[in-house]
Amino acid sequence: GPPGVDTENPSGAGLAAPPQVRDDRLVSTPSGPAAAPPSRYSMGSAANMVRSLVVIGVLVAAYVALVTRSDRLPTPTVDAVALAAAQSAQSNQPYAAAVGLPAGWSAESAILTRMADGTMTWQIVYRTPANDPVAVKQAVDPRRAWLVASTAEGVEQGTVTLGGSTWRVFRAEDKGQVAVVQEGPGTGDLTTVVLGQAPQADVEALAAALRPSPVGGPGPTP
Repeated sequence: GPPGVDTENPSGAGLAAPPQVRDDRLVSTPSGPAAAPPSRYSMGSAANMVRSLVVIGVLVAAYVALVTRSDRLPTPTVDAVALAAAQSAQSNQPYAAAVGLPAGWSAESAILTRMADGTMTWQIVYRTPANDPVAVKQAVDPRRAWLVASTAEGVEQGTVTLGGSTWRVFRAEDKGQVAVVQEGPGTGDLTTVVLGQAPQADVEALAAALRPSPVGGPGPTP
């Protein structure tokens, strides 16, 4: 056809498209060695997963062993007999401490403290050979609220004879605690509670071992 006319556009309305020019400078080519294919380890395998689980298991076991060991560290102890004697002399009350407990028992604290209801209370916390806590609490003419709190709101379940004396038994099933209580014979006398998160036999053993300190004396009477 006529020059300058697009043969595919017979109407001649447009001009022929100019030839395309290629600029090789805009085309990038890879340089350097080709990238290595991913390793089988990074892609994962059953053997690698097993190795990872073994490492994690070893770390967890080491942590558990460390925590268990810290739980078994020895608890600082106090001389409950001497502290009871000192407090008795100061307060003019025959506060008690345990004498002749079997090996493995220890006292970790002994203090005269004011309870929530305002009652001044002599308290010693012992540990059984199994490391269970058992507390001795004594107060003069305590209110009922003190007795309820000191027995962990336990329900009375009869009596037991310990060292020739009658003790009332209280059990707080929901807390796993048991208590024995010996009330003072008259006004101005001490009421004693032994409460433990421990077998009842241990609570009774501690109660039977309690000896009052002579007021102004060197320590509990053997």
